[in-house]
Amino acid sequence: MHTRYRSARRRSVYCALLMVLLAVAGCTPAPEAAERSQTIESLTLTPETAWSVELDLIGQPQVAQGIAVVHVRAPEDRMHLVAFDVETGKKLWRTFVAPSWGSSNRKWEPVLVETRSGIAVVAYVEPSPDELSGDYAAAWSTSVVVADAKTGKELTRSPRQTLDSRPSTCSDGTDLCYTELPPGSDGVVAHRIVLDDAPDIIEDTGNPLAGFEHAFLADGVYLRYDSRGEYLGRIVDGKKLWEKHLERFVGEGYDPYYGYSWLNSEVENLLILSVERSYEADRWRDTKYEEGDYVPRDLGSRKQVAINTESGEIMWASAGRDSRCLDRWGALSNEDEHGKLALRCVYDGTGTYDSEHNSFNYSNLQITVERFDPLTGETKWSHEYPVKDPNGAIDDLVAVRGNVLLTASKGNPALLDVTTGEVTVAEPDMVFACAKPTRFTYRQRRGEDYPPYVSSGGGLFAPCDAAGDPVEAELSLSAVTTVGQAAESLTLVGLEGRLVAFKTPAEAEPETTES
Repeated sequence: MHTRYRSARRRSVYCALLMVLLAVAGCTPAPEAAERSQTIESLTLTPETAWSVELDLIGQPQVAQGIAVVHVRAPEDRMHLVAFDVETGKKLWRTFVAPSWGSSNRKWEPVLVETRSGIAVVAYVEPSPDELSGDYAAAWSTSVVVADAKTGKELTRSPRQTLDSRPSTCSDGTDLCYTELPPGSDGVVAHRIVLDDAPDIIEDTGNPLAGFEHAFLADGVYLRYDSRGEYLGRIVDGKKLWEKHLERFVGEGYDPYYGYSWLNSEVENLLILSVERSYEADRWRDTKYEEGDYVPRDLGSRKQVAINTESGEIMWASAGRDSRCLDRWGALSNEDEHGKLALRCVYDGTGTYDSEHNSFNYSNLQITVERFDPLTGETKWSHEYPVKDPNGAIDDLVAVRGNVLLTASKGNPALLDVTTGEVTVAEPDMVFACAKPTRFTYRQRRGEDYPPYVSSGGGLFAPCDAAGDPVEAELSLSAVTTVGQAAESLTLVGLEGRLVAFKTPAEAEPETTES
């Protein structure tokens, strides 16, 4: 059961080093030429600051109903969940929270949702009271808590459980769900947090996947594990519509990494999985070792597979393609004529895994960005990414809203219109947002024999130019509206050492001319 966590960690290191080479825009429909011009112009405009609070942030805030919640480092390697009033920046409450089992190397954001009547609530994992006891097993036995987002008042809690997953939106789009590892069992128990005005936590007995380790992707589509292997299927109205062994879709030796990367379009009943040859498959079947634990990888081992979620049939497959290079920045959420603006990367070259340093080194690396038709897999245009130093440390750039993708490269930064493939040179006075991944080391105080638990907080932002170099300036309007959490006339962004609310004007309606 724990193999997937080891695989995910290896893939996370491998993928993160590739993803630092690209950046992507926000999620709006394809703009006309005038709107693109306005987007580029906003890269030189600086929004006014409404308020700023100094905090040792771990990740970005979440906003709902005028409340912002964010994770903050606390003394002695602990963590707070802190709530603020969006309009004033006033701190409303704080409480200790903790990661749960299965959170290593996964982006960890606050869970802030609304009940059916529109009341904002937060769900979090409470630190175990056994942290100081030295009892390794008991230290993971904890409770899920649901609280009022405005007051922090506890509304309900689960019994003490060993969690397999943190609360997240259920597969049907309502309520929150999480899974528990019952003592002495190889399966899991599903739980649902019912988001009525008086939230309640119940066992999800109507879930036909109860007792299996599983992950919902979208619209009832799930990945399930048992002793015979891995399965992809779909549930509709509590019944299985279809289920097939994963190898029927992706081929032997390919790994979807527990659904880390997928594109879903409910309108077209379409699911696109990004998969690659698994680390274990290459290690034990294809690789001969000469100097220690080094694993050469052909970067073309990736592929995309498109599946019809109504029938469970394969629509198309495309070798060498991968959407994971873009999903951190949200490119796959943009709308086009098929409901999604589909972008992907094509890799050529070799990556070598060095287990001693837990890193990948690349040779002959070339990356191409493509826009493709999600219904057919056909490439509409491609843009070669100018890789200067494949092992360099160019930070992620998340800076241009609309359909403009920044292809950041030392000495050759460019703005790429993802609708047309048109390229514009980035100007020196443009200010972007560089993202630096954040990690939280959760030391469970059981002695030096136990390694610390490391969890990903997402990332914090800092002003930079198009090449990724720091600049002495505030974030531009375009950067703020792309990376921030919008709330009325304010947009909140987590920067290094502070949480900032920027004044951002509402989008103006485009003028129309009578002909």
